[in-house]
Amino acid sequence: MKRFILPAGLCLVLVFLNSCLTTLHPVFTENDLLSDPRLAGSWKKTKDGSNVTYRSATASDVATLSPTLQTKRQ
Repeated sequence: MKRFILPAGLCLVLVFLNSCLTTLHPVFTENDLLSDPRLAGSWKKTKDGSNVTYRSATASDVATLSPTLQTKRQ
C-alpha cells in the first residue's frame, strides 16, 4: 500500500502545482507595453498559406477583456 500512496501523492502534488497561479504584483505595467504600427496589416503564413490580419485594438475590443487586463489611459 505504501508503494501506491507515495507515487499517487506525488502525482497529485504535480497536478496542483501545474495550475494557473495569480501573482501579487502585475506581470507588466503600461510602460512595458509596446506597439509597432509596422505589424498592422494582412500577413500570409508560410506553412499553410493562410492569411492573418493584425490591427490595433479598439475600445470595444478592450471592453471584452477581463477587468484585470483592461488598462486605463491617462
